[in-house]
Amino acid sequence: MKRSFLYGRSVFFLVSVLLISVLCMACGSASGSRLPYAAAGLTERQAAAFLLDRIGFGPRPGEVDRVLAKGLERWLDEQLKGDLPDSALQARLGDLPIWTMSTREIASTYINYGTVLGEARREGYIPKDNVGMTAEQIRAKAEEYGRMKGYRPENEMIEGLERQKLLRAVYGENRLVEVLTDFWFNHFNVNLHHGSARTYIFSYERDAIRPYVLGKFLSLVRATAAHPAMLHYLDNAQSTAAPTKPGARGGINENYARELMELHTLGVDGGYNQQDVLAAARVLTGWSVEPRGDFVFRPERHDNSPVTVMGESFAAGGQVEGERLLLFLSRHRATARHIAEKMAARFVQDDPPKQLVDRLAKVFLETDGDLRLIMKALLESTEFWQASARRDKIKTPFALAVSSIRAVGAEVETPQNIINWIARMGQPLYACLPPTGYSDRGERLLNAGTLVARMNFTTALVRGNVRGIKMPSPLPDPTQLLPGRDVAQIIKTAGSSVLAVQSEVLLGSPEFQRY
Repeated sequence: MKRSFLYGRSVFFLVSVLLISVLCMACGSASGSRLPYAAAGLTERQAAAFLLDRIGFGPRPGEVDRVLAKGLERWLDEQLKGDLPDSALQARLGDLPIWTMSTREIASTYINYGTVLGEARREGYIPKDNVGMTAEQIRAKAEEYGRMKGYRPENEMIEGLERQKLLRAVYGENRLVEVLTDFWFNHFNVNLHHGSARTYIFSYERDAIRPYVLGKFLSLVRATAAHPAMLHYLDNAQSTAAPTKPGARGGINENYARELMELHTLGVDGGYNQQDVLAAARVLTGWSVEPRGDFVFRPERHDNSPVTVMGESFAAGGQVEGERLLLFLSRHRATARHIAEKMAARFVQDDPPKQLVDRLAKVFLETDGDLRLIMKALLESTEFWQASARRDKIKTPFALAVSSIRAVGAEVETPQNIINWIARMGQPLYACLPPTGYSDRGERLLNAGTLVARMNFTTALVRGNVRGIKMPSPLPDPTQLLPGRDVAQIIKTAGSSVLAVQSEVLLGSPEFQRY
């Protein structure tokens, strides 16, 4: 009897604890306790506007209200999942054939003019000596040959690549995914103007970056390492074991191994040396690309010598040892620190607080590099919301263009002129020459020339002088261009009651250029 009584009391106690816990969780969720914006002096409206700026390329008219109606935490949870339906965006993207092509199909279809011309000459379709033909006739004949072979102009692929990036950022529902795709593409940068890599960049972003931005870091490293765009861009496709016969061609190329360690994983202070770089390059020999095709491992090019990278032994094991190297580097403590610091610098401050970097690195190590959980920890940190971090970041040219379009509620009818403006402001899309990718640090984004270009862009946009952009009529109330902030003083500096003039001043102001 006594035992039954004690058991009953224990059950009652456990049930009570569980009920209290559930109620506390519900109350905490309702009050927004996961996100410490109130402690940082922000209202929920101001917090929503700040989040839309930092992880969503800025709000459209009325969007802050829609986020609040949904609930700030629910909206953020949806963004961290990144799987919202995007039918309206898909309709805007249209039906270019490239959207559904495989990497091999793209490489076999979108052929540059020089390659088409050479092929036409080899097959006798164009005389090799060009006798009696003008340059215009030669081009026309080469294009005719390309159509006959089923080729499509390479420019169509490049325009589709740039177009989809802009439209996704302006109209996509999965806003954080778009911001992170831009961030991680820069981290694992490849250059559109690299002759061999160019054809593969569309599928590189689509297949090796976008699917993994909220997944495991190792997945990003593996996908980029084995993608033809990266293999060509940093020359690993040509890296082979040292020749064994006099006069034979071959040799180790260290370019990818060096950037893998310095930029992609460990960081410049990651504790490796030149011998480690060379050893890593040897492990990765044989990772190559089929002609106009996909990744292939070529065992005959692989260096089977056992090597040591940062104290870790790698035996003769072919592709498996290369995979193990990527695993080793992706899980290294130096990598956790490097990635934590880079994410904090992008989403919090150019020089992020050490304690935040330490915590994010700890999350990285404890979750095997789960980027979703690292991002969640960052967004729930006090450092993200603190006053010194807000408006600390300068918008990149791409972010400025997108957030300006969104702020005024403009519609993108044809993207090319906006893309040209982004280039004029200093960062042409997919065209960063060094493997470092474009910087998001303020001192690298602004100079006299880019400041003038930024001002000219916002003025041209508000005045309706950017072709392909349809401005709303009437323009939105200028006080709504920076929701959650007091803009009365900025509007006063315009010295005009004309809404368009006030809007120009607001979009060109330091307050709008920062986020």
